[in-house]
Amino acid sequence: MKAFERESAAFRRLLPGLLQSSEGWFVAILREEVIDKDPDQFELAKRIDRQFKNEFVLIRQVTEDEPEVILLESPEHLVP
Repeated sequence: MKAFERESAAFRRLLPGLLQSSEGWFVAILREEVIDKDPDQFELAKRIDRQFKNEFVLIRQVTEDEPEVILLESPEHLVP
C-alpha cells in the first residue's frame, strides 16, 4: 500500500476522535498516527518539513467534508 493511501485510511479511521478533540485544526499523520497538529496549516507544514524531510506525511484539516485531493510529485522525481 502506498504511503498516501495508508495515511489517508488512518485519517478516516481516526476522524471521529479527531472531530471531538481537534475539529478545524490541521493534523500531520505518519505511520498511521497523528504526530503533530496546529490551527495554522503553514506552521504545521514548516515543522513537518524540518523534522521529516524525506518521508511522506499526510497533512489534513479535521473536518467532515472530503477535501479535493491534489498529488504533486517532487521535481526530483520527474523524468525529462
